[in-house]
Amino acid sequence: AGIPRVIRMSGTVFEGLYPAVLRPLDRFLLSWTDIVITPTHYLKSRFVHQLHTPSRKLKVIPHGIGFPSPVKKSRRRGLKQELGLPPASRVGGIVANLIPVKDHAGLIRSAPSILESVPDAYFMLVGDGPLKDELNHLSTELGVEDRIRFMGYRSDVGRLLGVMDVGVLCSRMEMFPMALLEMMAAEVPVVASRVGGIPELVEDGVSGLLVESGDTAALAGAVIRMLSAGEEVRAFVKAAKAAIGDKFTMEGMIRNTEDVLLSS
Repeated sequence: AGIPRVIRMSGTVFEGLYPAVLRPLDRFLLSWTDIVITPTHYLKSRFVHQLHTPSRKLKVIPHGIGFPSPVKKSRRRGLKQELGLPPASRVGGIVANLIPVKDHAGLIRSAPSILESVPDAYFMLVGDGPLKDELNHLSTELGVEDRIRFMGYRSDVGRLLGVMDVGVLCSRMEMFPMALLEMMAAEVPVVASRVGGIPELVEDGVSGLLVESGDTAALAGAVIRMLSAGEEVRAFVKAAKAAIGDKFTMEGMIRNTEDVLLSS
């Protein structure tokens, strides 16, 4: 009918949420698509090299987010008590489904080393999924079961971010993790894997710390650094908020998407 065809694509095309046998169908449909919008340059490169999509068809528009109201320090104590955390505890957290690609086991394996340097550390795993029993068993096996809090599915993630001293995302692969952006917007310093599109969200040593995926020792060291270095951490948080204001606002995402649609 001559109507421009614009689609917004995510990493599920590549990362196994439906069979690879459908790739030829993807290529066929993409050949009839005028513009493909992706949230990262990393994902754009995957389309070019794996689905043979012409670069001229691909537009990169990062997801946007607003700035939540941070939890006041005066309320942190009460919230910790509600969650069963000691008042003086230092809290790290992951917000992600309990599935293999998120590699929660990496954080649990790093916990003994972290606790040697930060004895009052606790870890919240926010999310649910098929690996809960396996991860619970691993924490018991390593003797850190009293420091791991399995929070399950929560509709109040914003409140939970208010007690985190460091946010962790040690995934094996990510395209554009909104959980990481939410942590940064909530003034939670972040440690994440150097995979996929994450380096486009977090500048290592500036707005957060990046480590190699699967490197438990490096992950432990980065978390310890975040839990121990006050002034440096404040600089990370300030830079992360500036990056969001510059690149990842809701208004910017809407404006750039409108520009693509109106020019199609």
